[in-house]
Amino acid sequence: LAITSPLGGEVFSGGSTRAIGFQVSDPNDPTGNLRVWFNYSVDGGVTWSDIVGAQGVPPGGVPPWTLPLIDSSNVILRGEVSDPGGLRDQDTAAAFAIDATAPTIASTSPERDAVDISVAATVVITFSEAMERTTVEGAISFESSSGLVAYNAAWTGNAIFLDPGADLAPNVRYWVNVSSAARDRSDPGNTLSGAPYSLSFVTALGGDTTPPVADAGGPYQATVRVPI
Repeated sequence: LAITSPLGGEVFSGGSTRAIGFQVSDPNDPTGNLRVWFNYSVDGGVTWSDIVGAQGVPPGGVPPWTLPLIDSSNVILRGEVSDPGGLRDQDTAAAFAIDATAPTIASTSPERDAVDISVAATVVITFSEAMERTTVEGAISFESSSGLVAYNAAWTGNAIFLDPGADLAPNVRYWVNVSSAARDRSDPGNTLSGAPYSLSFVTALGGDTTPPVADAGGPYQATVRVPI
């Protein structure tokens, strides 16, 4: 028996269903006369649990495996095959991970319902774990009552930066929404907890935003009154 999937190093979503890939052969017995067993360990091989439906069944009768709802970075799959005479062989796959924790939004800038935000602000959304970035970018909308806001997206670690590229309108409420399409990097991905998530903020009032600068011109005169 040789396990072909998982190969080791993968990160699967807890509760997802996976096909167990394997090959069996016997020079003296037809494959249909063989029986296979599969079990798994979530603690690196210290303890083992049976995979339901995969105990002493023909090789073609192994059902898909529903992964446990646990978080572990040291999951091992083990398979065993037996012929009608009781001769056995087994194989153990390299360790992989299961992630059963849904990602959350850890923080935002601006914060929810913030006011007096600079019209030049960049919106930052920080997630609790590494995300599948394409799903996050497709899940975000940035808008005001006037319509959608175009922006450029960039990432630093678990944070996405939404840069409109031009000043926002003054004294306007904006919304940034993240739908349930946002997923973490496990396969096929845990959905964002609390989605859809909505962040709103109001930009500052308009006015003179040009700071004063020193002028090298002149001459200038000033009158100073000194009390006598």
